[in-house]
Amino acid sequence: MGYSPPFERLHAMTDDELRRTYDGAAENTVVGTGFYLDELNRRAFARAGESAQRLARINAAVAILAVVIAIVAIAVPLLAQPPEVQPCTVLVGTEHRPALCLVGPFARPSR
Repeated sequence: MGYSPPFERLHAMTDDELRRTYDGAAENTVVGTGFYLDELNRRAFARAGESAQRLARINAAVAILAVVIAIVAIAVPLLAQPPEVQPCTVLVGTEHRPALCLVGPFARPSR
């Protein structure tokens, strides 16, 4: 092929067809250093794209983990048995007075 194909034909070509056309044209073409710099840039962009996808997957995993931890942090107190309140007597100064005392897993031991 000694001419540039129309856009529709170029767009319809498979990767293998493009490679064969390129190889045929490359035999009769002189390239400068810009050609090699373009290829290096293309490869760098491809590596950057792969790194971005890997980072996006890690970010998604961390976000999912954060949601799970948040759900657990909300659910545990809601599902825990609330402490019981019972009447008791406490010492205030030198007097014993009636009060309500907590009994259960959240209650602090009296001193």
